[in-house]
Amino acid sequence: MRRWALRLAYDGGPFHGFQRQPRLRTVEGAVMEALVAVGAADDYAQCRFQGAARTDRGVNALGNVVALDTEMNPKVLMRALNAVCEDVFIYGIAAVPCDFNPRYARQRWYRYTVLEKGLDLDAMREVGSMFEGVHDFIRFCHYDGKCTIRKVDEVMVHVHDGAIVIDVRARDFLWNMVRRMASAIIGAGRGEHYREHVEAALSGEPADLGLAPARNLTLMDIVYAFEMEVEAPITLMRKLTDAWEGASLRQALLSEVMERTISSAPIRDI
Repeated sequence: MRRWALRLAYDGGPFHGFQRQPRLRTVEGAVMEALVAVGAADDYAQCRFQGAARTDRGVNALGNVVALDTEMNPKVLMRALNAVCEDVFIYGIAAVPCDFNPRYARQRWYRYTVLEKGLDLDAMREVGSMFEGVHDFIRFCHYDGKCTIRKVDEVMVHVHDGAIVIDVRARDFLWNMVRRMASAIIGAGRGEHYREHVEAALSGEPADLGLAPARNLTLMDIVYAFEMEVEAPITLMRKLTDAWEGASLRQALLSEVMERTISSAPIRDI
């Protein structure tokens, strides 16, 4: 039996978050059900199923990662999973050591898409840069008793495809951290939040600069010491084509997956 890492994408709308919950549809639950259905695993414990990022309800992903043990041929596994797993698109795979845990990554990249018009881009960039480096983010998270000191590698505010996007990169994040950072940055663009407000919050002073909606947040990628092989089996391409009709955000997500797979690997009926 070998351990494999799978890269997957999904629209967060149909799910109650990533982590499995009783009687609720989640990404983790959908993938595990598919693994059982295709005969790749019996249950969570047997295949040592682990996920890299427990995205909240409504949060999308282009590059979340799961790891599992299976005896199934990896090429057959990807084709089979894409055939039966609804609303989840599997397009990357790598053989990993038996002790690999996907939660321990080199870097995570989140993107918040801002659909609002008329914002002050310079003010947003100024506030965004304040989050870079090591800070105590206790005022920018849903506090659960864990250490709240984190190092943010980069915050970029720029225009992409006609919309303002906020790209945030760090090794790991606290619960709701990116959405609270995004709310503060957007508030600066509106003229509501100023540099001193963010400075006070980063100093630990009581502050609530808001929580941006989950729907516009996407986990873009998770970086490890190894590269994943990108595959585009016919089952994946068929799913992408069949799911094309939908909301604009869903279309953008599917377009990104299609672009990644087509540009990185030949389309193969594996």
